[in-house]
Amino acid sequence: MCYEKAGELCGTRGYDVIGQGGDRGVAVSAGQFGGFGGSVISRNLLVTCKSAATTSPGGSEPAGLNGTFRGEIRGVAYGNAFAMRVTFTLVQTGDKVAGVWNTTGGTSGTASAIVRDKILSVFRAKQLNPCEGEFTGKAAIEDNSLSLRGSYAGSDCNGSVEAAFAVSRDQ
Repeated sequence: MCYEKAGELCGTRGYDVIGQGGDRGVAVSAGQFGGFGGSVISRNLLVTCKSAATTSPGGSEPAGLNGTFRGEIRGVAYGNAFAMRVTFTLVQTGDKVAGVWNTTGGTSGTASAIVRDKILSVFRAKQLNPCEGEFTGKAAIEDNSLSLRGSYAGSDCNGSVEAAFAVSRDQ
C-alpha cells in the first residue's frame, strides 16, 4: 500500500526509498461486556520523488539534511529518567525538512521542521507507536550539516515528556 501511494504521488518521475520502518504488537481491550485482542502492524515508508532539479550547480549531490542520522535521546518521561538510541531519516526540500524516526525503546513516528540559518525551527515530532503523541522543539545544525543537537517537549498517551537529542549523519 505504501509503495502504491508513493507511485501515485511521484508519478512518472519515480522515487527513491530513503527509509522504512515498522512495528508489530498486540492490542488488548476489555470492558464490562467482554474483551477484544488482536495484532497491530504499523509501517512507515519515506520516499523522495526524483527530479532533474535535485542537484546543486555543478552536478554534485544535494546539500542539506538528506540522510540518516543516529544518536541518543536523554530525558524525563512521566517523571522517570530515560536514555535510548534514536535514528532519524530526513529529506530536505528547500527550507523544509521531513522524515521518520524510531528508537530502541520501541517508539517511532514522523518529524518535520523549517531550516533557518543553522537552526531547525518549528521542529515537530509526531509519535505514532506505541501510542500517539505530539512534541515540539528546535535543534542546531552543526558540523556542516553532519550533526543535529536539539530538545523537545510534549506528551503522549502516558503523559508528559521532555528530552534532548544529539545525532550524527551516517557516513
